[in-house]
Amino acid sequence: MPCCFAGLLNICPVNKVHKYPARQVVFLPWLAFYETRENMASFCRAFGWMNLLAVATQIALPTAPPWFHDAYVHTPQTQLPSYNQKGHPAGLMRVDTVLESKIFDNTYSKSPVVYGAFPSMHCGWPFIFTLYYTGNWQIVIYGYAILLAWSAMYLKHHYLTDVLGGWAYAYLAMKIADWGRPKR
Repeated sequence: MPCCFAGLLNICPVNKVHKYPARQVVFLPWLAFYETRENMASFCRAFGWMNLLAVATQIALPTAPPWFHDAYVHTPQTQLPSYNQKGHPAGLMRVDTVLESKIFDNTYSKSPVVYGAFPSMHCGWPFIFTLYYTGNWQIVIYGYAILLAWSAMYLKHHYLTDVLGGWAYAYLAMKIADWGRPKR
């Protein structure tokens, strides 16, 4: 049952981010209405830099996720990585089983970047939000980022190094976005 709980916990935060960017839709209006214009502009620059650097890294240095290792490395006929490889829902197959659906199987099998485990943008996106959030609920936002990181590893989508890489890319992107600008 804990496997199903972790999967259900991640239905919205981890997996829908590819097709349904709910976090951005919720976060951007908050940023626009409750933060300064400079903070909004800095966030948008940082978000762009983070994604650009991450995709460049994923293309230049393809990294297989844990589910690939579990599925193919220990089999009698080791499969070499191929860009024709379909994605895999990994630990979220258990959720599909419980829900009697193919939601995650269908979503992940259409993923265009199967070997993009490092850096984890599943974890980088919420972390960059935490870096720009200045409200009273910071502990909740940091807790969400940590919970999502744990879930991404538990469900075999990322290694710890991928998570730490996503956080580092978010922090680096924030610094690049504000580079050369006067301190606030």
